[in-house]
Amino acid sequence: MTGLPTRKSPTFCNAWKIFLATNMKNNMDDAFARRFQSMIYFPLPPPEQRRLLWKSAFSRKTKLARDIDLDLIASEHEVSGGQIVNVVRHASLAAAESGTPVIRLKDILAGIQRERKKEGRLP
Repeated sequence: MTGLPTRKSPTFCNAWKIFLATNMKNNMDDAFARRFQSMIYFPLPPPEQRRLLWKSAFSRKTKLARDIDLDLIASEHEVSGGQIVNVVRHASLAAAESGTPVIRLKDILAGIQRERKKEGRLP
C-alpha cells in the first residue's frame, strides 16, 4: 500500500488516531481507562435536538402510526443519537416481522426500553 506510513517512517507513531465512544463509561475498568490520553464528555442532546434526530432518523417513505408524536417522545425520553438509531432499527424490524408497513408506537417504546436496559437504567 502506498502512502501509508511504515515502521521506518519518522511519522509512524503519530500517523494514527483511534477514537472510542461509549454511553457506558461506568462499565469501563479503571486500568483500561488510564490508557486513554484524553476523555471528552458529550452530554445527551436536549429535547429540541432529540426531536430533530427522531425526525431525521426515519426515511421520508416510512409510515408512522397516527398515535406517534415524535415531539412528545423527544421530550419524555432522554436518549442519545445512537440510541435513537437503534430504536428506529428495532421498530422497523418489528414492523417487518409483523407484516405491517407502519411503524407502531409500542415498538418505538419497546426499543427505548431495550436501549435503557442496556445502560442499566431499567430493571
